[in-house]
This record gives sequence, C-alpha cells and structure tokens, in this order.
Amino acid sequence: MTYGWAILVVLIVISALTYFGVANPTAMVRARCTLETGWNCADFVVSSSTGVKLSIFNGLGTGVTITNLTIVPDTASQGISCGFGIANNVTVASGKSAVLVNLTPCSIPAGLTIPANKYRWDIYIRYYPEGSDLSFSKTVRGELYTSVEP
Repeated sequence: MTYGWAILVVLIVISALTYFGVANPTAMVRARCTLETGWNCADFVVSSSTGVKLSIFNGLGTGVTITNLTIVPDTASQGISCGFGIANNVTVASGKSAVLVNLTPCSIPAGLTIPANKYRWDIYIRYYPEGSDLSFSKTVRGELYTSVEP
C-alpha cells in the first residue's frame, strides 16, 4: 500500500466522523467575543430564556454613555433571533466595566439542537463620549461566536 492510499483512508475516516457528528469542528473552536480597539468584551452569555448578556470594559480613556445594543445574527445562525435594545442608557467610566443585557430573549426555531453548535452574531454598540450629547454618537462593532444556553 502506498502513502497515497493511506492518506486517502485517513481523509475518508475523518470525513465520515464529521458527517455523522462524532467529530464536530465547531465544538473545537472556542467561544469568543471581540470588539474594536478601546473596548473589551470581558464576559458573555447567550441564553434562550434571557437573551444576550455582555460585560463590556471601557478602555477608551474617557467615560461613555451607551444608548443602544444591537445583536444581528449571521445568515448561518439557522433562524436564531435575539432582538436588540437596552432598557436605559448605561454610563461606563473610563477603565470600568458595565453589564449590558439585551431586552428580548432569544427565539429558537423548533427542532434546533442547543447548545450543540456555535453561532455567530454581529454586535453594534451605540455610545457617546462623556461631556457630549447624543448628537456625537458613535458605533462600535464586534463579533460574538458562542453556543446558545438553554
């Protein structure tokens, strides 16, 4: 048997394991939350009952007031929707953290296995710097890649 046949057999075995769900590639990639420079997503959870909860660290060097949180699902997220918005403006001092809680729980399509897979969402946080007003709003973009907790 040549090396070519041995490599082919290994590829077939790996493909079969992946196809039947024994080797799930998304399970090997760790959950992550990333934001633009100056912001840090310290902790996060996505729940089918409570929605999205993010712990955001402000490293901009100035305090900010966060006015909106928008979570947009990737097209591959299989219909999982988590809504958007926060109850009140959230003020975050420079060098401090704040917890942002999405207002609406995530809606999960019937029959979707949770938390077997990880999904990706785009995060948009609208804020304005300390000492200014809403007319100076800026938007920071990020990405959330995790599974949905029941």
